[in-house]
Amino acid sequence: MTKPASAALLAFLTFALAVPLPADEGSLDEAALIRRLDELAAKHPGAVELREIGRSRGDLPIRLAVLATPGERAKDERPALLVVAGLDGSHLLGTELALSLAESLAASTDEKVLALLSGRTVYVIPRGNPDGAARFLASPASGESGNDRAIDDDRDGLSNEDPPRDLDGDGHITSMRILDPEGDQAPLAEEPALLFPANRSRGERPTYKVYREGLDSDGDGEIAEDGENGVNIGVQFPHRFGELDDGAGTHAAMEPEARALLDFVLAHPTIALALTLGLDDSLVADPKSGAPEAGKPAILVDPEDLPYYQELGKLYRERTGLSGKPREVPGGTFQEWAYFQFGIFSLSARGWFVPSGEKPAEEVKEEGKKEGEGEKKEGEGEKKEGDGKEEKKEEPDEARKAELARLALARKWERGFREWTPFEHPTLGAIEIGGFVPGFDTNPPTTEVAGIVEKHAWLGPHLLGLLPDVHLADVAIREAGPGLWSVSAAVTNRGYLPLATAQGRRASRPDPVVVRLAGEFELAGSRPEGYRQFVVWDLPGSGGRKEFEWLVSGTKSLAVELSSRRGFSQRVELEVR
Repeated sequence: MTKPASAALLAFLTFALAVPLPADEGSLDEAALIRRLDELAAKHPGAVELREIGRSRGDLPIRLAVLATPGERAKDERPALLVVAGLDGSHLLGTELALSLAESLAASTDEKVLALLSGRTVYVIPRGNPDGAARFLASPASGESGNDRAIDDDRDGLSNEDPPRDLDGDGHITSMRILDPEGDQAPLAEEPALLFPANRSRGERPTYKVYREGLDSDGDGEIAEDGENGVNIGVQFPHRFGELDDGAGTHAAMEPEARALLDFVLAHPTIALALTLGLDDSLVADPKSGAPEAGKPAILVDPEDLPYYQELGKLYRERTGLSGKPREVPGGTFQEWAYFQFGIFSLSARGWFVPSGEKPAEEVKEEGKKEGEGEKKEGEGEKKEGDGKEEKKEEPDEARKAELARLALARKWERGFREWTPFEHPTLGAIEIGGFVPGFDTNPPTTEVAGIVEKHAWLGPHLLGLLPDVHLADVAIREAGPGLWSVSAAVTNRGYLPLATAQGRRASRPDPVVVRLAGEFELAGSRPEGYRQFVVWDLPGSGGRKEFEWLVSGTKSLAVELSSRRGFSQRVELEVR
């Protein structure tokens, strides 16, 4: 349910998170997105195939670009990287980054990239919530980015009957403020245009009540409390689903957009790594880690998997120069489902944060570190593994708030803030309309997009090169006695990532690799080597190896086979003399 307009989320630090950025002239609407995808496929017919994995509630197509060049295996039978963007319709930058990733891979002439594309596949879904993007790009800009489902926000039996309205005709739904001692907002001393929740413990007195721009269309005493919000597809997935969260819907995967993505992933067990381009970020800040509580579903990244996230995050920060404070990840996100339920490494990247004037954490740490400083003493600052607790951080002080305010007002983020302007409201009387436009901190100014894309150009090829790469090695046969033969083989992983995450092993996902001795023969002996086939659930990356041996007799033909629904297959024939 939409919270009252006078709640604290209308303060600067949280208001921007609740409402996304206005439509920019350079943003991709649905027609432009389809045109760009069609141009990509037409320009690179041997490397790009377009598909439709489903349709939105508003009957818009959910498009998929498949990038792969001819090779030994069909494109859907190879280890794959999945890139998903636009699940929250407000994150326009994610769609641009996903499209640019596909375009750069398809156009690459680098021999390493070409070799990867002949043996691996990249699936790119640039906009998983086309309804939300269309709504977000509509005029006036309201910041709504859910799908096309009608929602009864105030639970009065009616839907969308009291939407926000652009009363001053400036093309944006902003805020209305009215002098009212019963409100909860107070202006910042250094920047009176900025309102914050009054801290009464510090003697701050509220002077304003704040509403969303609109009217009381249904006469219930509330203003703009039931608009065309739809369901947020970004939090529609079945892990930590929050049925009481704003915009989540009543149950997981109730919307066709979420089901289409889940159906696609489950039908493609070859997917080994996922990257979600959206409002969350596991690369700028490492995800929380810890062992799961007994008898409860895992909600923290397994400590065994954490080093991979840390290494990738470190490289990402070095290559992009990006820093910021990601939001607390809500329940029901696709990236968490992909890791905790589907069992693969699942990364998320926002691509941009509002610059705050702060230096990256690593830089601050190095500058402030003195000899002997920062060395942990025995027992000092220890945290029990798996408690998932973080030190409570104080809210920004007034100087910090003022810095953010000055930055916001100075740059304005291409129409990011409207000065407060007097307006005569039909029921509230003399008010002012203004404040931050929808999405102050969700997307960058359009003038910065090209630079952000350039800084991410390395990401697609790099992630594609990380996938597990499992092969047979050292397959051999030798005579072990009269009429007996010993067959040996090893399975190696030449890729960087392990065959399975620790969380995947816990969830018995994803599918294992099977090593089998095929042909006409009889097994000899009763040792473990007497099995015709072995199942490999785990194989470390960077040269991980497991060895097997069979003792057979009555041999007429022999071959060692490796197979998996994850895109690994190989057969080595053996000559029996």
